[in-house]
Amino acid sequence: MKRQIAALCFALAVAGFCVAQTSTAISASKTVALKCGNLFDGRGDSLRRNVVIVVEDGKIKDVGATAPSGVDVIDLSRSTCCRD
Repeated sequence: MKRQIAALCFALAVAGFCVAQTSTAISASKTVALKCGNLFDGRGDSLRRNVVIVVEDGKIKDVGATAPSGVDVIDLSRSTCCRD
């Protein structure tokens, strides 16, 4: 019973913290960097911390630790980003 409650709490926490949406529209022809506090990429069980996702022409170009110079940065450092 305790495991079921823990699993339910974990699922609710993940659903509540997975934030990949922002009120700023990302143009398809613009390069922008999303600075995420955590990233759940679905490749493993753990979160990647302090990750920058570079989006160019509406597609993910790079995932790394720093944003390229000269691009707009959307600060999601207090959020967890995840795939759609």
